[in-house]
Amino acid sequence: MEKKREKGIIYVASGQAFIEEACSSAESVRRHMPDVPITLFTHQRVSPPEIDDVIVDERLEKGGNPKEGKIACLSRTPYDRTLFLDTDTYICEDISELFLLLDAFEVAAAHDPARLYYAGESHPSTLPESFPELNTGVLLYKTDSPSVRALLRAWKERYGTMGGGVPERDQLSFREVLFESDVRMTTLPSEYNCRFNFPMYLDGPAKVLHGRHDSLSYEEVAQILNVNGKVYEDGIHRRVFHVQSGRLSFPWRAMASIPKRLAQMGAHSFKIIRSIFSRR
Repeated sequence: MEKKREKGIIYVASGQAFIEEACSSAESVRRHMPDVPITLFTHQRVSPPEIDDVIVDERLEKGGNPKEGKIACLSRTPYDRTLFLDTDTYICEDISELFLLLDAFEVAAAHDPARLYYAGESHPSTLPESFPELNTGVLLYKTDSPSVRALLRAWKERYGTMGGGVPERDQLSFREVLFESDVRMTTLPSEYNCRFNFPMYLDGPAKVLHGRHDSLSYEEVAQILNVNGKVYEDGIHRRVFHVQSGRLSFPWRAMASIPKRLAQMGAHSFKIIRSIFSRR
């Protein structure tokens, strides 16, 4: 068996459009982490300059279930410590410190914005709602751990049982097998999986963008979210991104006195009213 390398990033892409999207994401990785190796799982032999290795998997042929192929490829990672990224991601800065989490934990992922999606599903859950669904588009995991290898096998089997042709159930099945497993898991803050196509609360700089915008490029979204690189200056770090308007608001910026806080509340209410009428 070929010895795995210490750490790296993997993508899984099915179809030319997603291969190109993965290469664009990998380019953003290269810009900030030139020494971290990148592997692409796909259905055809390609040689993009942004990718170090390409692993061909016929299960990713067009017409198949891309989520099923993704889950199967995760266990084939060539790295002991792996960061999986969806193709619609963009790296804003060096995030190699993420791999240090695997000194203490075995799996890391962020809460999914639609983490109660399972409610009312045809496959009802018996798990407590306080155990939320996680977004598996940015997934950090340690494959030299027997518990993680068992988790990936269980995930593949559970998805095959409950998938029923509905690709989105990959996260529902992951939630179930994670709850049943004994892996040491930690939660990533939203800055490391910024699902900016939802209203998104941020504190520090957005480091990993995840999603697509109809009219803004990733560079433009990054500039808006990170306030042109001035996060933490003038107390503006706590902020909410509204994808519909492409703007930030700072509703929790504290003022020193009650009159100033009242003035802030009035200004914020005015902005909301103005926004409502401007859309009419």
